[in-house]
Amino acid sequence: MNQIRISQSVIERIYEIPVEKIMRTDVVRVSPGAMMSELKYAVKENNYACIPVLEGEKLIGQISIEGYIDWLTSDLGDVPVSEIMDIKYKTLHPDEPVITAVKELELIGLRGLPVVENESEKFLGVICRCTMMEGVLAELDMNDKKEEQKDDCLFSNIQSSSALVTLSYIVKQKPLEYGGEISSSIRADLYKLGLPGSIVRRTAIAAYEAEMNLLSYAGGGLFTINLNEEILDMKIEDRGPGIPDVEKAMEPGYSTAPDWVRELGFGAGMGLQNIKNCSDNFKIESRIGEGTVLQVNINLEDK
Repeated sequence: MNQIRISQSVIERIYEIPVEKIMRTDVVRVSPGAMMSELKYAVKENNYACIPVLEGEKLIGQISIEGYIDWLTSDLGDVPVSEIMDIKYKTLHPDEPVITAVKELELIGLRGLPVVENESEKFLGVICRCTMMEGVLAELDMNDKKEEQKDDCLFSNIQSSSALVTLSYIVKQKPLEYGGEISSSIRADLYKLGLPGSIVRRTAIAAYEAEMNLLSYAGGGLFTINLNEEILDMKIEDRGPGIPDVEKAMEPGYSTAPDWVRELGFGAGMGLQNIKNCSDNFKIESRIGEGTVLQVNINLEDK
C-alpha cells in the first residue's frame, strides 16, 4: 500500500488540533434496554466504530464492532445491550490533542473511541479512525493561520547578546489521559513571549512527546527552557528507570504501526523520533536506575 507523505510542518500542526474538532457527533446511540438485534443498522451508520450506550446523556458502556461480531457468532440469542456492552473502556476528552486519539486507537486496536466531558462523563461524540484523515485535513484547511511576525518577538528590540529567559515546569505523576498539560502551558507561554508559530509548534510537540514519556515510564520529571535571541534550549530530565538501549529506542521501526497511523503522517516509535525531528540539535543520555536527560535545541535565527 502506498503511503501518504505528509510534511513535518503539517504533522506539527496536527498536534494542535483538539479531539472535539474532528469527532463525529451524528452517531447512533442506544439505551441499555435495547435489544442486540436492533444494532444491525447502527453498526453501519457509525462506520463500524463503537456504539455508545447511554443513560440520559451519560455514557455507561459501549458496543464495539468486535463485541457485536462476537455476539453474532455466539449462541446467546437476542439479549439486551446491557448484557453485552463493555463497561471497561477507554475514552477521550474533547480538549486532548488528536495525536492522543491516534496513539490510543493504535494501542487498543479498535476502530473508534467515545469522547466524553472530563468530569460528568456526558457523551459528546466518537473519534472514528476511518474518518480521522478527512477530519484532520478539513481542520487544517479551516485554520490556516498566518505565522506571527518575528518583529513581535520579545528579543527583537533587545541589543544585549546575553538576554535570557528561563522557564521551568514540573511534571507530576498523574493518569496518562491527563497528559499534555505541561506542553500546553509551554505553548501558551512561548506564544506570550512572541515567538513565531513554527518555533512554538516544534517546541510544544517535543514537550508533549517528552511529557507523555515521563508519565508513562518515569513517574514525572522536570522541564527547563533557556531562551535567548539565538536559540531555545529545552532540557527534560527524570529519575526513572532509564532506557536499556537508547539506539534501539531511537529507531523509527522500533515498534510497528498500522497503515492508518502512517497515513496520518506518524510512524512507529514516534516519541523520541518526533522529539529529534523537531530539534535542530538533539541529545539523549540515559543511565539504568538513574534516569534520562533529553537536550533539545531549536535555532531561532532566520526562522
